[in-house]
Amino acid sequence: MKPNAAPPDAMSVFDFTHAIVREPGRSVVDGLRDDPGAAPRYDGVLAEHRAHVAALREAGLAVDVLPPLEAFPDSVFVEGPAPARSRSRPARC
Repeated sequence: MKPNAAPPDAMSVFDFTHAIVREPGRSVVDGLRDDPGAAPRYDGVLAEHRAHVAALREAGLAVDVLPPLEAFPDSVFVEGPAPARSRSRPARC
């Protein structure tokens, strides 16, 4: 084994099996952006989001899609790994 290499049975931070996403609400066009003059179009954002979900599924992930939160236009951009475990298997971090 190479120095600092993980043991062969160790889970990598990139070994994801599930994803949780939130469908963008129509309010997404009012979210934060770096160019205040270039408002996104809802149909374009929705198409990009659906393509992203399709790519996750094509990569083999189980994807749970949460409903939009109109009061929080930027809620679709939250991401990060979350260790989880079932009653039968402990989390491997």
